[in-house]
Formats: sequence, C-alpha cells, structure tokens
Amino acid sequence: MPLPRKGWKRWQEVVGGSASPVVTAWLADGRPPGPYLILDGVAVERRGRRVVQVEHLSIGSGSCVLTGANGSGKSSLLMAVAGLVRGAGEVRVVNAVDGQGRQAIGYMPQEPTGLDHLTVVQAVRFAQVLTGATVEVDAARHVEAVGLSAQIDERISRLSGGQRRLAYLATLLAQPASVLLLDEPTVGLDASHRLAVRQVLVGAASSRVVVTATHLPDDLEALGERMIVLRRGEVVFDGTSAAFRGSQDWDGALSEWELS
Repeated sequence: MPLPRKGWKRWQEVVGGSASPVVTAWLADGRPPGPYLILDGVAVERRGRRVVQVEHLSIGSGSCVLTGANGSGKSSLLMAVAGLVRGAGEVRVVNAVDGQGRQAIGYMPQEPTGLDHLTVVQAVRFAQVLTGATVEVDAARHVEAVGLSAQIDERISRLSGGQRRLAYLATLLAQPASVLLLDEPTVGLDASHRLAVRQVLVGAASSRVVVTATHLPDDLEALGERMIVLRRGEVVFDGTSAAFRGSQDWDGALSEWELS
C-alpha cells in the first residue's frame, strides 16, 4: 500500500541523500521503500587515534561497495556499524514500517570462524535459531543458494577455504537481517568461488542493504552499484561506479582517490 504524501516527505527527511536504483524503482511503483542504513557522526578511535569519522551516510537497498587503501578504515567502520567495536555516533536501520537497530544488521568478517565443528546445514540452522529467523525457509535452501548442496552434511572444518567462506555466507543469508555487512568476502578465493559469492550478494541486494568492503577490481565491477571510498577514515567519494571510474581503469581510479 503506497504511503501518503506526508509519509514520503518524512521518509526523505529521515534517510537524506539520494536513493539507490532499487529504492528509486520502488518509489516509481508507489511501493514503500525497503530498509535503509543510516549513520550519523560515527567515529572510532584506536590507541588514541581517530581511525573513522563519518558525519552522515544513508544507504538504501541494493549493493554498495566500501573501498579504499589498506588502513583507510573499512574494517573499523563495518565493525562499528555492527556494534563489535566501541564508537561514537548513531547507527539506525529504518524502513517504511518500523525502525530497527543493530539487531537488523548481519556481519561477516574476512576470516569467519566459530562454527567449524558443525556441518554446513547445522551451522545454518544454528544461525537461524540464534537470530530468531523463521523456519519457513529451510536451511537446505540457503545452502543450495551458495552452491554447497553436495557438501551440506560435511563439517565446515573439512571444506576448502572457498567452500568455508560460502558456508559462512549461507549462515549470514539465513539471518533475518535487513542489512548485510561483509569484509573482503572474496579475498583469497579462486575464480569460481569469487563468482559464486558475487552472484549470491547481487541476489540478496534485491531486498536488503548489502555493503561489501573490498579493493578487488572484479568486485568493484560486479558489486559497485554505489561506491563509497574511504581515505584516512573519512568519506572522500560517494556516488556511482561510473562516476568513480571516469575514463580510467579501476586501479587508476583507486590510486587517484588514495593520493588526492
């Protein structure tokens, strides 16, 4: 059911900034927009030095890439948003129905661990129970979505590095989170596993906010519907991938922003 005009105005006041292509399509159809991740004054300090300072960001449903040089603050920002490190500022997840906090945020670190003693399907079921997910979607379907049906009853500890990453990605997808944060999910994977991860994230972005921290050109190409570039913990670019690249290749564009 479309929101009344004053509802749309209030929505725009809350999220600020521009809508993603997915949200723009919803607005055109008169449908309520999907979830939005909103950051206000988020700051993180380590050993007395400020490593993240983000005044305001609003990120709507769709795929967003967070990039920048090593040490630019990508991981620290994701961990602050997920509530895993202490920081200042406010993090909100809002949508057209109600407001949500960090319980609506799912996070996968670069080297996920903790469930290696379980089989793939057991790990997914554990994630569902732990996060209060409904059991309407069978765990096996999440396993199938990441291409591990043949390994569904294998212990995660016995899988290859790429398969382990996919198994943990299945546990992330099984959570009822409106926002998914992933830190370098394709680093160290072979070509087939990188492709599988990207395909899963693109699919998830149709209804969720998906923020992927990465510096790999192929990830930027496939997942960079929107690009946010960090330099010394601050946002120095926020826009489309086409505007980010300009007439350069990805390496040239990244170097330009890192040195500017």
